Formats: sequence, C-alpha cells, structure tokens
Amino acid sequence: MSLASLLIFRRLLRPAANRRALRCLQPTSLLEARAGKNDVTYINGFPVGVQKGDKYFLHNHVRINLKHHSNIDKYVGFRIVGFEVEPFSMAQAVKEENGAVTASCQEGDAAPIFDLDAHDQLTFTYDVTWSPSEIRWASRFDNYLKMTGGPGQIHWFSILNSLMIMLFLSGMIAVIILRTIHRDITKYNELASAEEAAEETGWKLVHGDVFRKPRHSKLLAVSVGSGVQIVCMSVVTLFLALLGVLSPVHRGALLQSCLLLFTFMGFFAGYVSSRLYKTFNGADWKQMTLLTAFLYPGIFFAIFFILNLLIWGQRSSGAVPFTTMFAMLCLWFGVSVPLVCLGAYFGFRKANIELPVRTNQIPRQIPVQSWFMKCGSPESMAESGAGLRQCEPMGSNDSLLSDVSAFPSLLEAMCKGPADHASTYDAQPRACVVLVDPCSTGAMLAPELDRRGYTVLALWTSDAGEHRGHLPQAAKGFPEKFLAELDEQPTLSSTAALLREACGGEPKALICGGEMGVKLADALSEHMGLRGNTTAHGMANRRDKQVQQDAVKAQGLRAVRSVCGKRWDEVKDFTDSERFPIIVKPGESAGSDGVKLCATPVEAEQHFQLLMNSQRKVGPQRAAVLLQEYLRGTEYIVDNVSRDGVHKTTMVWVYDRRPVNGAGFVCFGQQCVPSDQQVAQELIAYTRGCLDALRITDGATHTEVMMTETGPCLVEVNSRCHGLAGSWMPLAHAMTGYTQVDACVDAFLDADAFQRLPDVPREFLASGQVSMLVSYHDGHVESTHFEKVRDLESVVFLEENLHAGRRVEKTIDLFSLIGICVQVHRDPTVLADDVQAIREMEQNGSLFVLSN
Repeated sequence: MSLASLLIFRRLLRPAANRRALRCLQPTSLLEARAGKNDVTYINGFPVGVQKGDKYFLHNHVRINLKHHSNIDKYVGFRIVGFEVEPFSMAQAVKEENGAVTASCQEGDAAPIFDLDAHDQLTFTYDVTWSPSEIRWASRFDNYLKMTGGPGQIHWFSILNSLMIMLFLSGMIAVIILRTIHRDITKYNELASAEEAAEETGWKLVHGDVFRKPRHSKLLAVSVGSGVQIVCMSVVTLFLALLGVLSPVHRGALLQSCLLLFTFMGFFAGYVSSRLYKTFNGADWKQMTLLTAFLYPGIFFAIFFILNLLIWGQRSSGAVPFTTMFAMLCLWFGVSVPLVCLGAYFGFRKANIELPVRTNQIPRQIPVQSWFMKCGSPESMAESGAGLRQCEPMGSNDSLLSDVSAFPSLLEAMCKGPADHASTYDAQPRACVVLVDPCSTGAMLAPELDRRGYTVLALWTSDAGEHRGHLPQAAKGFPEKFLAELDEQPTLSSTAALLREACGGEPKALICGGEMGVKLADALSEHMGLRGNTTAHGMANRRDKQVQQDAVKAQGLRAVRSVCGKRWDEVKDFTDSERFPIIVKPGESAGSDGVKLCATPVEAEQHFQLLMNSQRKVGPQRAAVLLQEYLRGTEYIVDNVSRDGVHKTTMVWVYDRRPVNGAGFVCFGQQCVPSDQQVAQELIAYTRGCLDALRITDGATHTEVMMTETGPCLVEVNSRCHGLAGSWMPLAHAMTGYTQVDACVDAFLDADAFQRLPDVPREFLASGQVSMLVSYHDGHVESTHFEKVRDLESVVFLEENLHAGRRVEKTIDLFSLIGICVQVHRDPTVLADDVQAIREMEQNGSLFVLSN
C-alpha cells in the first residue's frame, strides 16, 4: 500500500469524516444493538472503519445475511425481502498459488483485527448466509423506518418546532388581518355618506368590485371546480401514502391510484363549479356541467392520446395498450361524468355563496386618458365640436349654487355654447340631419345640431297630431330655422325620396325626436341605410308595451305579467287570474296618457272600452289596450345613449308619484340618483339588459323601471330622449356638465365624443331636483302668479304651461301640469323648504286666480 493510499484511508476513518459504503436500492442495512436493550436498529450502509486513539482499523470483511420469504399459497419459490450487512475488521490469511490469490478468515472473537499501519497489503473478503424471514414482499422497505442517524433519519423535533413556529406566526398574522378586514367589511356594508366615501383611497376604493362577476365566469367556475378535483385527489393520495397503503414498490401503483382518485373526485368538481357559477347568477347550468366534465379531462386525454400514438408509431414497448386506453375512457364516461353531474345537481340546489361585501353592479369608473395624460383642455375639446360640454356657461360650481342670477335663460345658454363655435361651424359644409317628430325634448336636438353646424329638417309622422307645434321656448330659432318641415308619405320609399330631395342628397343622420316617431324612425333609417335600430326579430313596433315585455322576458329578465288585446274577451281571462288592482293603459302611449289603476274587473272593463273608443293624446287611435299586474315599489328613470350596441347612462332619476285628483300616478317631481348607489347600479345593469333584449343599438332611450321587493321590473322603454320639454336639462347640466341631448348627437355624429362620454355619471357637481306644478282646481284662469315660484331662492328655471284667459284642469298626468321648475341649491334645507312652499301654493290655489 502506498503512502498516499494510507493517508487517504486515515482521513476516511476519522470520526468527523467517516464514510459509509454499500448503498443499494434493496433494503441494505447495518444492524446496531442498542445499549441495554434487546431491539436493534439499522443504519443505511456501514462505516469504512474506526479510529481508536492513534490506531486505525479498517472494515475489510462483511457478512451478508440474505433474507428470503415464501408463501406457497400465492406463489412458487422464494422472494428476497432484504439483506443485512455486518462489517468486520480482520487480518486474513492470504496466500498465492499459481497466480491465484486466496484468503481465509478466522471466525469468532479470536480473529485478529486489521491494523491499517501494520499491513502494507489490503484484502477485502465477504461471506454470505441465507435465513428465512417473516417479512412480506410488500413490507420489505419497512426497515428504513427503523433507521437512526444519517440522512435517512426523520428529525421529528425539528419538524415539530418549525411547525409550531409557523402556526404561531400564521395565527398572529391571521388575527391581525381578520380584525382589519372585519372592520372594513362592516364599514363597506353600511350605507356610507358622500363625505365618508370621498375619504376612501387606494385599494379600499375597489372593495365593491372584488367579487364582480368576471367576463368569462363560466370558464372560471369550470377551472376552479377542476382545480378542487385535483387538490382533493392529491390530498387523498398523500394521506394513503402516509398510511402505507400505496407502496412504492408496486410499479405504476401511484399513477393508477391518482387516476382512480381523480375519477371519484369528479363529484367535488361538479359541486364547487356549480356553486360558484350560481353565485355569479349563471343560468346555463347544463353547459357549465358538461364543460366541467369534459374540458380539462378532454384536453389532457387528447394530449396523452397523441403522445401515445407517436410512441406506438415508434413500436416502443412503453406505449400504453389499447385496452388500457379503453378502460380509461370507461372510467371517464362511466364514473367521472355521472359524478360531476351529481355534484352539479347538489351544488345548484344550494343557496348562493354569501359574499362578505356588497358588489357594485357597475364597475368603478376610470377616467379616460388621452395619449399622454389628457393634454387636451376643455377649450381644445370645444374647438373640435365634440366631447363633454363643460359648465363654464353657467359659472363655477360655487357661483352656480350661490347666485341664482346665473340662470336667466339657462336652456338658451346651454344650446348656444361658447361664442366662438359659430365661426368654426360656419366654415364647414352644412350637412343635413333629419329629426322625426321634433317635439318636446326632441326639439332641443335642433338647436344643438344647429350649433354644431348641421342643417336640420323636420319630418312629421301622421300620428304627431297636436304635438306638431309643441316646441319648448328654449329651442330658440326653431321652427323658423328648419330647412323644411315635411310630412310622412304613404310608403318608406316615397318618404326617403322626399327627404333626399329636400336635403339635396343623402341625410347625414336620422334621429327620432318624439315618441310618435319611433316606429317611422326605425323603419326609415333601416330603409335608407342610416344609423338606427333594426326592425327585425319582431321589433317593427318596439313602442308596443307588450312587445317590450315579451322581449325582456325572453331575455331571462324580470318582466311584468300582462296581456294585450283589442276586444275584452281577449283579455278577460287575465282579470280572472290576476290579483287586483291592475293597470289598464294604452299599448302605445307616453306621459301617463290613459293609465289607470283599476280595483275591480268591472272598472277594468269600463276603462278598457273607454280607451278603445276615445281620442288619445299620444299614439294611434283604436290600438290595442294593455292590462298589467300592479307593481308595488318605487319608480325610477334610466336615461341612456347608445352607439353600435354600447350603452352609456347619462342620468338615473327617481319619480315622486302620488295619487291625486282621482289619478293614481301623478308626477310631483323627479330627483337625480348618484350612480354609485346600490339601487342605481342595479337599475343600470337591468336597463342595459332590457335595451339588448329590444335590440336597441343606437340613439337615446328613456326607460321607466319599478324597483320592487324582488328587484327591478320594466315598466316601459321609450326610444327617444327624456321628455318634459327638456325642462330637466338645466338640472342635468348643473349636475354632470352635459345632458342626454348632447350625448344623443354625439352618438349619431361623433364617435370620438361618444367614446369620451363616461359610462355612468360621475360625482354630481350640484344638488337639486325637478318639481312639477300640480293643479288641484279647475276653471277659467283670470290671472297667474308664477312669480311666487320664480322668487324662491332655489328655483333657477321655470316653464309656465298655464296663462291667463285659458282653462285649467285638475292635474292627472304630465299633459295637465301647470308648470315645471328646476331647483338647485347648496343647502338641502333651503331646497326642502322651497319644495314645501310650492306644494302649499298648489294646495291653496295661490298660483292662479279663477274667474267667478
């Protein structure tokens, strides 16, 4: 033995660097007897030797004890279930004969030990013994559990210590987070005031959007369900492995167990995905269940099958046999799919998951930025003739609320806009825009179009009647500025030809102005290839209230129970089955014209016959009459504008309707509802669903919705601007800086300006309401005293519908109102006092004097 080899062996035999040898895949172990005990333990491998003082002794002989087990009931022969190794240090007797080296070993304690320094030649020997064993083949690796020391030892104390530290720290963090989140959730679920909401910053601003229904909620539910299936499979597999049920010696046992467990965990996949999908208010449960059963398993099986085909093509023995593939399919379709369906069944029967915070129906608005942080100023937007109109014509917010003199002619100022616009538009070619029945607020489109440099042409339908001359005073310059006022022709072709002739070519746009023109505007714009709403899919007359309710119901939204007919025998069954009172009204109307709450079948029949034989203020005569369930709740208005199917809400209003003068639904006023309120968010989401159901893609809409105990329910959709002769426009402009009339023109003529419109109104710039002036008296008017209303501190605009020398009737609908005023003020108390003063004037009749 060379000196270098000797030094190497010495270093290996030192206690700090003692190596172990003979590591094998079979259970190879060294027996160690514990001091004072009869049991033995094992270590993996054995030491190369030992050091005693300055002496080094090498283990140069090993005794291998091969253990075998037999079971004649299950197999023939013997199975080696392990071997034990016992090392010795001994000086063998070595001799060499005829070139062959032999060594003899002396057994027992008398055998001399092998001192490394006393020998210059190293010989390794071994002997083998065979011994029967009671260890079964499946338990042959259990010896590893009896090992001590070395890398195979399980350090239970260290594991327990780490686990306790982790649990302690995690518990502390969990308690802190739970206390904080609980406090925040309690705050979020309370109705916070505007001041409290304004104080929220950072991530707290999105608490109402965390649990919002995602765009692909079905795919998310399927993914979560499949993930739970995999997690359950993994947990059960680990648990069985810890119990020793899954033996690592069985080839493919782990994979087989995973496949079987994945199959049986399909129940949890269906249950979780269905509950999550139901929480998102999903309705297509059949497709969701099938996707859970087939999407991810199908993807994995397809990949596995393609790879296996490639292996088959190479004639490899590692390819999965066809019978095994068929067995997997049987497990999939015969076990997994039914279990997924069963889990989905139980999941859909459970109640929705209760979310910890309220979810806003409308996403929090993020201001639209220009190409670099909105460098465009309001002045540059005004020069382009597009975008959101600012409030400069009315003064700042402070002056708006403190100086009522800023509103001498508010509507006129709004329609004129900045003075420098005229020269900009006059330099441009004046294209022609057609307004169909431009009455009431629809007439306010004319000065806005004129301000933007368009020539305006009026087209009156045969149903316009007395509304033909109903233009608000604020529509300055009209009807004088109309390019022409034309009448509807017998056919669409002749009407279109008349318009082209008057415009000198193709009109730039065709916009509906009044309720009576909806049907013609839709049909004519479609006929002429202009922007508008389709008449297909049963929408030829979307004014029909029954058509509206049927379409909304088909969309899966809450719709009112109703029936429509021209003869009493067509609707009588409805009165027999419906609980009274019920609503009886014209199928095509507006402004509460002909609407009556009937308490008995006799009263309902009488009003039905009255509507069929009387002259109507709005809509065709002798058209069908509608009978509806009476919706109990609060009535709201949602004003929208649309372009290419994208809907943007310009304002949400709440009606103040009261029974008076024998009528059940007299409107006393309307107030603006902030878009961040829960009720506004529900109404906006519901209304947009109604617009999609009615296939309304372009233009302005005015939707009336009743908020009942079970949620929003449609009253009617009017495919034109909010009515009331535009009296609400000063208030809307003061609250948001723009109006539905502005946005409607943008929707038809300026895509960029429409894109810049907010999805819903942002924070209001002022406070106020629209108050309707109601008459409790009838007779001939000798004089009026509306100056009493005009002198009130909060009144900024007043439109008088009653003049001396005329007859006044008791107010029963919007057409019999004696006036409309807009009230804006900083102090809500002043606003409330002025409203009360107006109501007292109405009651005592001090707004006018009747002749004897």
